[in-house]
Amino acid sequence: FLLAEAYYRQGDRAEAQVQYQVALQNPRTPYYNKMLLRMGALAYSEKDYAQALQYYKQLQDRAKSKKESYHALEGMMKANHALQRYEAVQQYATLIIKQGNLAVNATREATLFLGKSALQQQEFEEAQAHFLQLVQRNTQDNYAAEAQYLLALLHYEVGAYQQSLEALFELNKQFSTYTTWINQGFLLI
Repeated sequence: FLLAEAYYRQGDRAEAQVQYQVALQNPRTPYYNKMLLRMGALAYSEKDYAQALQYYKQLQDRAKSKKESYHALEGMMKANHALQRYEAVQQYATLIIKQGNLAVNATREATLFLGKSALQQQEFEEAQAHFLQLVQRNTQDNYAAEAQYLLALLHYEVGAYQQSLEALFELNKQFSTYTTWINQGFLLI
């Protein structure tokens, strides 16, 4: 485990994965859950979402703390979103919200994923409710900025072009430091 961690911290992901695989052969090690979390994160970063999902499921089954459970749920939520399994995303996001803010902004991130999943399923009213929940709290963070952009996108997709423009102007006014979403907004115009 320690050798795998050393490679991981040095940025040698390939060798870290090899060493984590070797270490995972001993499920009695006290670091087993941490290794599952690392392997899930590595698989996710390599866009191997199905494999990441498997590691996160194993972590959820073995979780010994609320923090480990949260990380497993978060990983499963994100991996399922990448795999376009939106009902599963909603399931895991709801569980995260029920657990509360075990990590900074955990419920805000879960709310954003609920909205994104609803948008992908063309459940526009539900998506709008989730996005508005994020932007109406007067919190200047990336989740609110993305939600404001997604509100504009939602309006655009349903043909409410004036509302889309108003949402984009609000994005520019309230979240001008979040250039990723500002730039996306300009592409939408």
